[in-house]
Amino acid sequence: LKRFLDRHVSCYVPRSEQAAAFLLKQGISASKITLPIPHGVDQSVFFNDPTVKKGRCIFSPSRLVFSKGVDVLLRAFALVCREIDDLELIVQGEGPLKEEYMALSRELKVHERVNFDTNRLNHDQMRERYQRSLITVISSRADNVIFSDMESISCGTPVVLSTGADSHANYRDGIGGTCFENENYEQLADILVGIITDDSRRRQMEDGAL
Repeated sequence: LKRFLDRHVSCYVPRSEQAAAFLLKQGISASKITLPIPHGVDQSVFFNDPTVKKGRCIFSPSRLVFSKGVDVLLRAFALVCREIDDLELIVQGEGPLKEEYMALSRELKVHERVNFDTNRLNHDQMRERYQRSLITVISSRADNVIFSDMESISCGTPVVLSTGADSHANYRDGIGGTCFENENYEQLADILVGIITDDSRRRQMEDGAL
């Protein structure tokens, strides 16, 4: 970045404080880095349609790789299922760890309630997935570039993010979403149960997302 690209770049716009810190660590001059601006989305594509009814599902658009923390989410979901017996978890994405994660879901005895969907969805299909879900979960161990959180809240669906996701700081106020400590699946489970079983709190977060 510093050796080859920086001379062609007049200004960097980081989407989070972590992204700004990363640029500084790479030797980029602070004078070329603006204040963080969360990444926007095309609201003609991702928007809230009040006629769409919520389903009893949790949505996680995640590649099936270690860094995305799908195993953390599966362990949390197994605990959630002890409290709530009618939820489905939809994991949208493909990757080399599909068989491993399917085996883990069987080991945790939640395989009948987990849908690993590896199909490529267009924007309209993704918008419907976001909007029909109660919550979108991003359980990444480390993730510097994500768009799912902003897409989800644009559709009126609150998000729960790991602190490993660079944009988690945007949700520490609990408006439109919240966050859990990286890899702490028990904390994630508690947060999910709390949001799903408290209709008033969830609706407040949905309103905050918009």
